[in-house]
Formats: sequence, structure tokens, C-alpha cells
Amino acid sequence: MKRIALSALLILTSIHSLAAGGTPYLFINFEDSDLFPPGKLKSETAGLQVMTPDAFIVKEKGEAKGHLQVSGSVALLANRFTGDGQTNLEVWIKPRAVVMGEGMEFLDYDGAVLALFQTEGNHAELHALHFVDEVNAFWVSTGIQIPIQDGVAAQWHVVRIQQHWEKASWDLTLDGVIVLQGLGRGQCADGKWSEVWLYGHGESLLSSFDDLLLCAEQPDILERELSTLHTLRARDKAPVTAKQKRVGLHTKESQRRQNQLAQPDPSKTGSAKILNINLQVVGGGRHIGEFESDAKNGKKQKFALYTPGYDEDGKPKPLEVQIRCDAQLKEGATLGDIEWAITEHQGEDQKKNLKVILFGTFENGPSLIAKVPSEWSNKPLSIQCGQLGLKKRDDR
Repeated sequence: MKRIALSALLILTSIHSLAAGGTPYLFINFEDSDLFPPGKLKSETAGLQVMTPDAFIVKEKGEAKGHLQVSGSVALLANRFTGDGQTNLEVWIKPRAVVMGEGMEFLDYDGAVLALFQTEGNHAELHALHFVDEVNAFWVSTGIQIPIQDGVAAQWHVVRIQQHWEKASWDLTLDGVIVLQGLGRGQCADGKWSEVWLYGHGESLLSSFDDLLLCAEQPDILERELSTLHTLRARDKAPVTAKQKRVGLHTKESQRRQNQLAQPDPSKTGSAKILNINLQVVGGGRHIGEFESDAKNGKKQKFALYTPGYDEDGKPKPLEVQIRCDAQLKEGATLGDIEWAITEHQGEDQKKNLKVILFGTFENGPSLIAKVPSEWSNKPLSIQCGQLGLKKRDDR
């Protein structure tokens, strides 16, 4: 299916607000038995479009209300609520665990894509798709192992995706804990609308969803008020096991399920190299721009130009720098293997060892904020990314 046809196929959802002048939001929780009777979901219900059969409303024993089960794909086209350039999606999930491969996601929210891949034993690992450019992407594990039963998550989990529209990135929270930040977003819908795609993996391989909330506010703020109007799913903490965040299969934008039904291509796994580094001053100064130049050794150098900020006493403020490293890694490598360092800038004739001001790794995601002390914020600095050996030096 071509994306250009989406606006003709999907139904726009209505906007809700908690009170006059309140924050607009969209909330679907399947508790209205007249609108969502048990059984097969009728297409074009409350803005939900059944794209490929089938989807069902299921009310399990002991549940106060029903939830949605999907065997194929269900899509939602909704108003894009933006506040400070951000939009939040929160949804409860019991996804089907599958073998790692292309086109195997269970959720796609405007290019923020999630999958649950099988591991050893009765566990599966939640993965997010990180796009390094408009075409290439990598499955990155969250490091979270989820217990599964009969091939499905054994308990309900709640995921939150926060889209940062100006940065073209997104953050992922699982069960109230941020697990990945600064992920690259795939190509998404028209700037006015949001697309949410919910997927199962076959007639007997269903995924379940509940309490779907789209809003510009932090969902926690809305939920306190929503709980007075609706029956919300109970927040029992599901047991998970945290492991290292690893890069898995290299894939492409064209392999997203909403673009086409894809087949895995193991030959396309990546090699270890850094593709690009982006720098931006986001606090303590004013970002002007980035540019490249040729060094004497023939290599490209990238510079971020900024003006430092000063306090009322004329002293420089601490500097906040966003560093994004797009890397192509071998399968099984970890994001923690990529180090970053901020050092004093090396002059052309300078041969002494450079002072390392800050350093760390990208273990929590491909984008981070580094805070430079004020005594360095008005001086030329260098930023390096790669396998620098600084982590091992610090461990000694």
C-alpha cells in the first residue's frame, strides 16, 4: 500500500478536551460496550480503520472492560497534538513475540517503531527501530527482557513514545522507566496528522492493546483526570530483566510493514563504523550552525558555531550540548561500545596531551545532552566519538 493513499482510506478521529480551554487529547479505552461490543471490530469505529483482517474486542474473565486484539493491522489517523514541539503516545500492550526479522513490528507511531523479538527461554526482548537517515535503520534492543507465555507477553506493559518533531527524534519509556532516548524517526505522515499502526502476526498470533492516549501534555498529568471519567487499566508492575542495549538487524525504511510486506535480508547487516555526528548547543548559549572543513591530514572536520551565554555578573554559563552519533554496528554490538569525549581543542601546532573535560558512552540511546562546566563554555572545544578507550581507562 502506498502512503499517498492513507488520507483517503483512514477516518479522522475527534478531539477531546478535559474542560473548556483544557488540553486537547485523544483517548480510546474500549469500555463503551455499545461502541465496542465483544467480537469482531467493525472497521471505521471511533477512527480505528481495520486495514487487514481481523481485529476483535475481547473482554477476559475478571476484566472490567474489553481491549483490542489485532491479527493483521489496524490504523488510526488523528490530529497531531503538539506542545513545545512534542507529542506523546501512551498505550498498554501485550504483544506477540516473534523471530527477529524485517517487517515484524507490532507498533508504528509516525515512524517510531517497536517490535518484541524472541530470546532464549520464556522471555523476549523489546526492540526499537533507529533510523540513521531516510533509508537506513537498525533494530536496537532496549535491554529489557519481558516474560512471555504461549508466545505472548505474560503481563500487560505500558509504553510511552515522546516525539520531538523539530529534532526528528523520539524517546521510549517502558513501565514508567525511560529505556532509550534520541532515536531517529522514520518517514512519517503529513505534518498535520499522526498515524498509529497496531499489528498482529496472523490469525492465531494476535497482539493486544488497550488505553490508547495521544496528547501534547505528559500523559501522567492527563491520567489523573481521565481516571475520574473512565475505567483505566491497573498499573501492576510487570517483572522485567534489564540487559545491555544491543544493535541487531540492519533494515531499511521500505521494510516497514505499512510500506510493504518484507522478507528478512541477513546479508544487509552492518559493519562497525560511525556514519555521522551532529552537534547542537541547546542551553547556556546560542547555537548558530554547523559546517565542515578539510584538515591538513585530508580528513573532514565538523564544527558547531555558537555564542556563549553569560549571567548577570558577566560570568559564562554552563553549556549544554546535544550530541547525536549515527553509527552502523555489527550485529551483537552494544550502544555502550561507542564512547564520546569533550576535550580542549587541539591547535595546529599543539602536541601535548589534550585535557578530557567530559566523557561517556551512548548506552542509553544515540542522542544525549552533555553539560560542559562554565569554566570551559567560552573556550574552543573538541568532541570525539568512537572506541576511544576512555571507559577502560576510567575503570582502572
